[in-house]
Amino acid sequence: MHKKIFSLLTSLLLVTSFGFAQSLEDNPYFKRSIELRILSQEALSRGDYNAAYNYAEEGLRELDKFESINALMLAEQRMNTARQRGLHTQDPELFAEIAEAVELAKARLQAEDFNTSKAHSDHALGLLDKLMRNAQKLIETYTVVRGDSMWKIAGRPSIYGDPFAWPRIYMANKHRLRYPDNPDLIYPGQVFDIPR
Repeated sequence: MHKKIFSLLTSLLLVTSFGFAQSLEDNPYFKRSIELRILSQEALSRGDYNAAYNYAEEGLRELDKFESINALMLAEQRMNTARQRGLHTQDPELFAEIAEAVELAKARLQAEDFNTSKAHSDHALGLLDKLMRNAQKLIETYTVVRGDSMWKIAGRPSIYGDPFAWPRIYMANKHRLRYPDNPDLIYPGQVFDIPR
């Protein structure tokens, strides 16, 4: 029993001591896991091994919830970004599989099956990586000439043949623009990626 409590406390301590990108102080699940770790340590020092075990186990459950929510949020964010970049049209079957994995993750999260939810989110993230790698293979480049606009570039038959597709070019190249919030300011000589 002592070893089991010690291993639960150690697991809880290790996971709670990792640094996360978001502010952990604002996350209620993480805060609760810290509180439970402290309660577990106090119960252990009093010799109340059952309470220590129960607190540690509940703390790990809160951390599982925290991790599954974060994984789902990341998968949804990356899926939406891929959709905005038009990648859902490049490989519709793969994108449908990604969307299905995200929906399964949501359903398992609502059912409080946190480990399965995280597994589905991780699967979606892996598929998104594959989609991005495949998309990189399809990207061509275009060098801006005088008088160009993203509207004109997208309307070229050799690009999309559809000027309304200019946001795809903008999203793929926003990081290259001198003024990223203004897609109208492009300059001759700039090289843009053209996602296919």
